[in-house]
Amino acid sequence: MEQVIQFIKRFPTLPSHYCRKDSKLLYLEPGLSLSKMYTMYTEDTAINHKHVSKKIFDKIFHSLDLSFNNPRKDQCDTCVAYKQGSVDSVSFQEHIEMKDRARHFKALDKELAAENDTLKVVTVDMQQLLLCPKSFASAVYYKRKLSVHNFTLYDLKSKDVFCYLWHEGQGGLDSDEFASIIVDF
Repeated sequence: MEQVIQFIKRFPTLPSHYCRKDSKLLYLEPGLSLSKMYTMYTEDTAINHKHVSKKIFDKIFHSLDLSFNNPRKDQCDTCVAYKQGSVDSVSFQEHIEMKDRARHFKALDKELAAENDTLKVVTVDMQQLLLCPKSFASAVYYKRKLSVHNFTLYDLKSKDVFCYLWHEGQGGLDSDEFASIIVDF
């Protein structure tokens, strides 16, 4: 059992892009699957011919709070907590009303920007972490990959998109990075 846990822990993991503070679930690189991992595991243990069955491997994997897929759509912490039963319906309804108000004011701001050349309305998004290099060679799965960040700004009037891309060696995710981007924009 410990041999399987040590094997699985060799793979680098990432926190959820959407609910980092509330989720203890960690994600493995996209493109990797339980079947691929088990195949690598059996190849890795082929020397001593001692490995567990796929069923036991799967059970151990799932006990480690690991997954392969991030949610496809951004979900806020409150919505996820409500779905899990951690937020009461009154608080959730207030949250939905605030969301609807925010969308309403965004639409008003967009209309104002269309009428006023001195006004710029921009939406921003910190996109999901990109890992480089992207490779499906089994030896690369055990290596820590370079984390690349992509912060986008979208001008609602001109429909221009600006992407600011940097890797972890050039900067982190501190407020001064984002302030520099917005000033540059």
